[in-house]
Amino acid sequence: MSILSQPPSAEEKPDLAYIESVADDQCKGADGKGEGTLKLAEQQLLSEGRPRWEVIKDNKRAMLVIMIMLVAIVVGGTDGTVANALVGSQSFCKLMGAEYKNASGVYAIPPKTNTIWNAVNTPFQVKKSKASMSAKTEAGLQVISVPVAGWLIDRVGRKYTMGIGLLIYIVAGAAQIGAQDWRSYCVAKMCYGAAGGFSQTASVTYVSEVAPREIRGAFLAVVPLMTTLGIFLAAFITYYCNLHWPTVDSKLGYQVPMIVVLILPVLILVLQFFTVIETPYYLLLRGKADHAKRNMRRLYPGRSEADYALQWAEYEYILLKEAEQKELEKGTSFLDCLKGTDLRRTFCAVLPQASQSFCGQSLIATQATYFFTLAGQKNSLKSTTISHGIGVAAYFFTAGLLEVPWLGRFRMLISGQVIMGSAMFILGAVTTRYALPYPASVADVILFCICLGVFGAAVGPGAAGWAYIGESSSARLRGKTAMYGVLGNTLIGACFTTAIPYMLVDPVSGGKGGLGVNGVGFWFAAWATVMVAATVLTIPDYTGLSYAQIDELFARKVPARRFRSTETTGDYGRDITQPRGPH
Repeated sequence: MSILSQPPSAEEKPDLAYIESVADDQCKGADGKGEGTLKLAEQQLLSEGRPRWEVIKDNKRAMLVIMIMLVAIVVGGTDGTVANALVGSQSFCKLMGAEYKNASGVYAIPPKTNTIWNAVNTPFQVKKSKASMSAKTEAGLQVISVPVAGWLIDRVGRKYTMGIGLLIYIVAGAAQIGAQDWRSYCVAKMCYGAAGGFSQTASVTYVSEVAPREIRGAFLAVVPLMTTLGIFLAAFITYYCNLHWPTVDSKLGYQVPMIVVLILPVLILVLQFFTVIETPYYLLLRGKADHAKRNMRRLYPGRSEADYALQWAEYEYILLKEAEQKELEKGTSFLDCLKGTDLRRTFCAVLPQASQSFCGQSLIATQATYFFTLAGQKNSLKSTTISHGIGVAAYFFTAGLLEVPWLGRFRMLISGQVIMGSAMFILGAVTTRYALPYPASVADVILFCICLGVFGAAVGPGAAGWAYIGESSSARLRGKTAMYGVLGNTLIGACFTTAIPYMLVDPVSGGKGGLGVNGVGFWFAAWATVMVAATVLTIPDYTGLSYAQIDELFARKVPARRFRSTETTGDYGRDITQPRGPH
């Protein structure tokens, strides 16, 4: 292209001379911003994206920083799962279960204690009953920590919010090692829940703002992949340690996994401190333009000055478009996510991820070891390791599918919900045919159903759900909307996780209030049907769309099923790319 200010062709990107000439030749607004530069940014954002591999090749530094940020999610999966998988260790159950034995004569955690550890209570409820002694529990604190993280992420930034989460993981690991009974172990569960709220909210927001749109969905799908990888590692470590120290009097069977999950967040915290930088979006929102430009160049090194000018214009274009929609409102609150168009966007952030809890996620993941124990598996830790291994493989398989145009987020979401619902229905049907104790063939079918459900979660709500959390919000409310997305799944998941120990009680065996294994299967199958219907009616498909296009489609109130087929023009609200004239 000539150095002269000639317009670029459809296949070319504008060079610096052209960008500057357009900004000089066209009218500038009262605030001095080049309207022509913003017009180029609009054209870039509303155009088709580039090939994914080309984008990855041109953004290696940003991809590396994103992956380092996401490694912290492995800690959440590992630490939280060790705390749950240890219920398969005889020495751990003897200590924490106060030598309670189940009907098979082996040490186990009583259902009430297991429920207490996962209960949803505020940390301020203190009663004298046994069931309230864990008012500060994992689920309760995560419910509180998520909105705190949503507030903090807009005050101290994405990077430091994640750092706070890692520090809490370290405290949780230390508390876990020092616990001597189920009551003191509640402190560790409390801290794990709190840390999870910080790490999930910070990671989703960071990826949403740093990853280019062509690969944004794929990297958001890495969030559940990292969580599942951590879950698998935790189950494998616990299983391996209990193979080597299987006796009820050997404490190493549960102490070694505890030590591993204490060391891991320390290493990742040090790594992130020296490598992860704050997002330009956040810095620009905080009025730190010079710092934002420096970080933009650090995240995307090696670009031409024209590319940097255009990237900066894209940031400004998106923020100014949203500012004109809100008439340049100053400051936001969590209530803003529940008003007008933002209410619809918040719902689209919440439902896809939360749907996995209605489809049985708590049964197949959080309470898998406990479920396998009640379902008659000979080695519950081995079955847990197998099912989580399937989950890791499934997430690797699906991570890149979110950006495939003919498949995309929506079809993956629906497919996953259908698979999970089918797995739960098969589970209910098979376990209805046979009574406890189940024969070996039925135990194998149960394991297959759980693995199928794990695969469905990875294909659908797990991968696509995180993409919807990261992409549904406007830039000015991204951290707060991410909070609602994570909080919705946390609240619903915590309720099911708390209830499952009692739901699994077999009424035929004299249990009160339980549904049994078969009843739980049918319960989640019914809810999966509801989730499929709700998704079809309300959730759009963002595959291949830029944030500017998503903003326009929501502003124009385009129906969910017409998002992909509707042409965007940038003409919604006052057009900031045109001269404003005198005020």
